[in-house]
Amino acid sequence: MRHKLLAVAALASWCAWAQTDPRAQSLCSQANSIALQLTTISGMKLHHPVPCDFITKEKINEFLKKRVKEIAKPEEIRAEELTLKKFGLVPADFDLAGNTVDLLTEQAAAFYDYDRKKLFITESTPSESQEPVLAHELAHALADQNFNLGKFIKQGRKSDDGATARLAVMEGQATWIMSEFLARKSGQSLRDSPALVAMMSNLSESGAGQYPVFENAPLYERVTLVFPYTKGMLFQNAVFQRDGQEGFAEVFRKPPISTQQILHPDKYFAGEKPTDRRSPSFA
Repeated sequence: MRHKLLAVAALASWCAWAQTDPRAQSLCSQANSIALQLTTISGMKLHHPVPCDFITKEKINEFLKKRVKEIAKPEEIRAEELTLKKFGLVPADFDLAGNTVDLLTEQAAAFYDYDRKKLFITESTPSESQEPVLAHELAHALADQNFNLGKFIKQGRKSDDGATARLAVMEGQATWIMSEFLARKSGQSLRDSPALVAMMSNLSESGAGQYPVFENAPLYERVTLVFPYTKGMLFQNAVFQRDGQEGFAEVFRKPPISTQQILHPDKYFAGEKPTDRRSPSFA
């Protein structure tokens, strides 16, 4: 259930709430130039330009509240909330649905809608963050044009762990490609700089006071949210170091089946599956 609220809601189609904004024209005019640079990094082809527009935080918040109600019944959310409280992972007065919506709204700087093939950036995104944000979402667009992200995610919904592993593939790869894009602008590369990889993979974990909802959220929520980006990037880096550009395609053709394989890429390379522990029978 927790993965539904943080992953499905975050990856859903948000186009219905977007309005064409003339202010987006200048920013979005950079998109295709950045996308072409990303093709050099990833080896993935840009089959067509990626449409781009602005969206407001208010519209994102409005949509998320509606979407959470659509994907989970109130009793399911309540059961998940009580479980987290019983294990001491969240405070006794914690509001799971409300906090999740606030957290996702705060974190949303941009997103790529893989259903309608369009990129959106929030109008409040600081100017210094716009290029990295565009690079990250355009990396998603490239992956979608080559491997169909909607289908990729749907095929992993048989288990929460498998779905999280696939989300880590998507977000980890986009984070790696964005980071390499930024590194090359300063004459560096992740290929031969483990220190740079470590630094870039940790950026998502510190908001430097910019994200009060995230920084005040329970540790469980923070770790759940950043896992696909931080651990996913390290996984993608291991794949790249082993297979080069072919690794960007391989993780979609042969996705990891568990978060264990994300955390331990050697198990992914060896095809080692996690132990399937069954619940005890009391019959």
